[in-house]
Amino acid sequence: MADIIETLPGASDSEFEISDDNSDAGSVSQESTLSDGSYSESVPFISVQGYQFEPRKRERVGPLPENESVNTEAQRVGNTEWCECGHCSAMTTEAESRCCHEIPEVKNRAEEGGVDCIIMHPGFGQGCLNPYALEIAYLHHRQQYGAIPESHGANQAEKYRYIAYRQVVRWCWGYLGKHRRVPLPACAVSKIRNTFTTNGHYTGFRLPNLR
Repeated sequence: MADIIETLPGASDSEFEISDDNSDAGSVSQESTLSDGSYSESVPFISVQGYQFEPRKRERVGPLPENESVNTEAQRVGNTEWCECGHCSAMTTEAESRCCHEIPEVKNRAEEGGVDCIIMHPGFGQGCLNPYALEIAYLHHRQQYGAIPESHGANQAEKYRYIAYRQVVRWCWGYLGKHRRVPLPACAVSKIRNTFTTNGHYTGFRLPNLR
């Protein structure tokens, strides 16, 4: 994955994020590294190194801003005291522990729908969780970049989660361009993970196969 990172205004240096950038061509990563939401806008997945499916944790660089919340790493991990929407789950890292209220683009989208949390917006369920909407989004992705081969470590659930994360980014931020990354809130990530579990089922029926 490319090391160049454009930090968004108001974003911290350690974020749970997904990006429109991954320009390192070469071998494909192993399953143990399937925790990075980076994806390519310019090269097929089949040739991307670091091909991964979950939002990416970024290392903090430099000191904390003076005005940053007192909810630092030790205080956020393993609890939801930082959650303002009421739908976040306790996460294992500070980077993952980010509420939709803390991300302006996501909060604004929720407010447009008259809801207090992004996962309660009708558009979230219809555009980011509906398996048929995700199947269509995947087909568009496949046309642009090629299929995501399961031989590269991606099972069906991971593919659905990956496309769902992309849908959240497209919906809240629009097109990002290269070398730009944005954080995803814990409420949305948890909802997507809990919806598309490793057994490959969705509310009682088999998910359409993403080939």
